[in-house]
Amino acid sequence: LCSIGNIFPVYGRFATVAYVSQSSWVLNTFIRDNILFGESFRPKRYDKVVEACALKPDIELMPERDSTIIGEQGINLSGGQRQRIAIARALYSSANVIIMNGIKKMLIRHKRTTILVTQNLQLIRTADMIIAMENHGIRIAGTLSEIMEKDVELYGEWQKSWIAQERAASSGRTARERWKLFKNVAKLGLQKVNPDDGEVTTKVNPDDGEVTTRKSSYLPSKSRSSIYGSRLLAHDIPLPIDECYGEEVHIRRRPSRWMSRERNGMLRIKSLQCEPNKSRNPVSRNISSPTRLQTEDSRIAEGDECGSTSNLGFYNFLRRLSSRRHQNVMPATPEEELTPHIGNHSLSRHCRKASASNSIQSIEEEEEAEMTVDCAESTANMPNYEEERKYGEIPLRIYWLYLKDCGLGVVVLFCLIALSWQTLRVITDVWLQSWTNTIDGNGSQAEQADSMHYFSVYAILSGVCVLLSMLSTPIGQYAGLRARRKIHTKLLDSILGNSLRFFQTTPLGRIMNRFSNDMAIIDKKIAPTSQRLLQFLLLCLCSILINSSISPWFLLLSLPICAIYYGLQHFYRSSSRELQRIENIMSSPILSHFTETIQGVATIRAYNQEARFMEILFRRMEANNVAFVILNTSNRWLGIALDYLGGIIVFLAIITALLTAHIYTETTLPSMVGLAINYTLLVPIYLNWVVKLLADMEMYVGAVERIEYYIKNGSPECTDVYKPVPISWPQRGDIVFENVSCRYGSQEQDIIMNLSLNIPAGQRIGICGRSGSGKSSLALALFGALTMSSGRILIDDVSIAEIHVDELRSRLSIITQDVVLFRGTVRDNLDPRGHFSDIQCWNCLEMAQIKALIQANPAGLDGEIEENGMNFSVGQRQLFCLARAVLRGSVCLVLDEATSSLDPFTEHTLLQAANEAFKGRTIITISHRLSTLLSYDRVIVLEAGRVVEEGCPKVLKETRGSKFASMLQSSYHEST
Repeated sequence: LCSIGNIFPVYGRFATVAYVSQSSWVLNTFIRDNILFGESFRPKRYDKVVEACALKPDIELMPERDSTIIGEQGINLSGGQRQRIAIARALYSSANVIIMNGIKKMLIRHKRTTILVTQNLQLIRTADMIIAMENHGIRIAGTLSEIMEKDVELYGEWQKSWIAQERAASSGRTARERWKLFKNVAKLGLQKVNPDDGEVTTKVNPDDGEVTTRKSSYLPSKSRSSIYGSRLLAHDIPLPIDECYGEEVHIRRRPSRWMSRERNGMLRIKSLQCEPNKSRNPVSRNISSPTRLQTEDSRIAEGDECGSTSNLGFYNFLRRLSSRRHQNVMPATPEEELTPHIGNHSLSRHCRKASASNSIQSIEEEEEAEMTVDCAESTANMPNYEEERKYGEIPLRIYWLYLKDCGLGVVVLFCLIALSWQTLRVITDVWLQSWTNTIDGNGSQAEQADSMHYFSVYAILSGVCVLLSMLSTPIGQYAGLRARRKIHTKLLDSILGNSLRFFQTTPLGRIMNRFSNDMAIIDKKIAPTSQRLLQFLLLCLCSILINSSISPWFLLLSLPICAIYYGLQHFYRSSSRELQRIENIMSSPILSHFTETIQGVATIRAYNQEARFMEILFRRMEANNVAFVILNTSNRWLGIALDYLGGIIVFLAIITALLTAHIYTETTLPSMVGLAINYTLLVPIYLNWVVKLLADMEMYVGAVERIEYYIKNGSPECTDVYKPVPISWPQRGDIVFENVSCRYGSQEQDIIMNLSLNIPAGQRIGICGRSGSGKSSLALALFGALTMSSGRILIDDVSIAEIHVDELRSRLSIITQDVVLFRGTVRDNLDPRGHFSDIQCWNCLEMAQIKALIQANPAGLDGEIEENGMNFSVGQRQLFCLARAVLRGSVCLVLDEATSSLDPFTEHTLLQAANEAFKGRTIITISHRLSTLLSYDRVIVLEAGRVVEEGCPKVLKETRGSKFASMLQSSYHEST
């Protein structure tokens, strides 16, 4: 944690660090931006990194190439593709320290300190220093030879593992491949070196860039190269093994037959090893030529550098040596370029020109000379996937939908009570005005009796008004409660019922925005706003009626005033509605960025990108604040405009009332004038509230519109009526794929194409293939998560298309690479529906070999599990998910890269527990570690969504030309 900046030291300083976490973290943006990660775009370096990380074939298959949006948490990519993007990010960075946690393959170093946290014991052979951890402490640290001397027991365990893997790999080589290797070796052995034959000998010292050349004439021709070293000679047959890495290697040109021996050229390289006393990288023999991380000449290897030559190592040394043209060039060497592949020690290209005066430009100078493009400009013209936005007025349909969710009966009852309440309030005021007319001030007994009568009626009317007020408010809130419950339930059902494609194309921030901001508006704003709007609207109508009844001239004045109010509120509503929509849309990027930042905070700190991410957050918050400030400013403008207009209304109303009282003295009572003036003073306030609440109501109903969009336009996985299946289904676990073609949602291209497969009940089957071949997609199709364009999938002779997806998934079990555990108790995570007893829970924990861990907690099944199971290790989480699958009693278990992040011991524990718990049941395992599939009954090899090979793994391993054997052999070399 300290090395990547999560713990700050008391003193000292950090070097620049690039970090690749065990669970790859990627941003929901373009592939290119994920690799650049704030760095400027350098085309040459970028292309080399993409090539080195085997991303080029995957990018070429994507619709927008490296401008493709990879989705929330990389959901559009496979686990291997996400990890390779994370590795490419580290290689592209200019950090001088690379920390890799749980990476399965070693990368060559180039002037960089590489810290690799791994369980792959093959990788430690090439490490300069090894730190063995045990029980949260360092068991031993040192070189491999030092550990061999100091800790014999530990070294013995490692040696056993190496021998086992080497045997598995060597046994995978077919007879044809061995014969081909023998013929190549024999050809190499027939060649002899004779420096006296007039050949040109060039000696290159990669440490200082010195080149000495003996001149000869050489005609350009198609030539081949041979490699052999002095330590390889055994019975005159040089064997191309890794021992050539530390000694002299002769690269000898073989011209065509018509060329004389005097025209031959030979380049003598003293050593391919960069520094003495360093661990050697063995030569890997590429049989099946799979896409790999480190053995292609066009790939950048972020590893060791030959002395001070270049960060691209000896490959760049010779490349630049042959490509630089200076004035004092000696045309001594042949014209074909010589390019050594440092990864596998193969030399296929030839030098064009060499000179003793050639200068070697470092990679830093080359990168400065390259065209630099700012990463922001590189994606300036890329497609922008903005959140959907509505324009114009809110349709009346949205209001009607909200009223239906409130309950029409409840809404009608609320309106009647509100109308009765307001009517009684007016009657009470009129009654009070009548009461004042009967008082003449003489205090007679009759006057006292009338006063008592008026007081009693006034008290009764006031009491009824209070009761109606107490009824209207709860009924209105109850209507809002019903609406928000129904809307939330429909939104939740729609989101959870959407297809996988929905989550691939919808950022998490938008979904969170619907459930947070929009639901908060529906919860807290719409119901009280609608109640107050109805109340003030009725008060305005009553005020106008009372003033009009006293002074008919006021009615003539109120019509143009109401027209002015309507125009004013219409102008304000049009602006505020769109501003509210913009403000709500601007909230989603903030939530998305904040969520991504929290998930990748370790990577962000390691790359020292805190300032950039804070700047992005500030920019998005500023955009949101601009909309918010403008919205509130427009609100203040409305208040000022309404106050001025209200003052004019009060002035005109009072003038008309006084003129009416002056003109019609006999018919106009002073109490009536006082009542009119009282209501006139309230009219501007009521009208202001009516206009403001109308605009607010339209803004708030926009939240209902946005949620309704998600409810209506989702991609539900199940829309048809499905037939029920027996409770005991499936009983056997037979799985049949009949010409199945599947795709993600509405995509046009199928990812599983015309696949036919029969998996008998109780068979343990392994599925393998390179990243993006369709392994995980096949598992998703089995669980009904993909759109099936043709064919059908049968489980126990029942098509899964005829079964509801909820029912289908409840009968199967899957353990994925990314385990999901919820915050709560062990019991809640193990049995969320509470269908099983404690004894059954303990039994399944025991079968999953995790019972001791749970028993160590005094709370037992009631022990707390932190969010995402952070108080468990990765292996313990996988075992816990296995226990959950055992408890469900499924007849079919799918392991989708479940062991990819585990150490060999935990992996063995998990697979052994799965085999014992699901003995006699169908087990489908998707794995990159092909050695784990050797004990399975059958193995399937996928390429581009098709089955290219299947059979018993032990038989395929020995079969000539088998893809599985080639992959097994290749995976062994990659691990070493």
